[in-house]
Parts: sequence; C-alpha cells; structure tokens
Amino acid sequence: MVTLNYATINTRSIFIETLSDELTLMTGYGIHAHLSPLNIERLFNEFINQSLPVRVFVKHYLRTIGSF
Repeated sequence: MVTLNYATINTRSIFIETLSDELTLMTGYGIHAHLSPLNIERLFNEFINQSLPVRVFVKHYLRTIGSF
C-alpha cells in the first residue's frame, strides 16, 4: 500500500492545477481533455525526479509535445 504524506498531496495538487492552467491557456480546454489520469500520474512522477519549479517543468513538457 502506498502512503502519501501531506507534502506529496499538496505538491500533486499544485502540479495538476498548474498543468491544467497552462493547457487551458493554450487550448481552451483543461487537463483531462488532453491527458489520461495515468499519464498525469506518470508526468507527476517525472516532475518529482526533477529539480525544476513546477511551472518551468510544465511549460517545458508542453513545448516538447507540440501543439494540440
């Protein structure tokens, strides 16, 4: 069983909110119109292993996947 602490939950919430905000600005649609929950979780795990601020990571990711 996976145990999550408050910091992880808060970080995940901020990450998802930031990703959704950026996607909404780019496309007019939020995160779930473009990414499955599994892909969001995988992306969050990649973010955790990086040393970048969340907004920088999200913008870099969105630039690398191209236009929607």
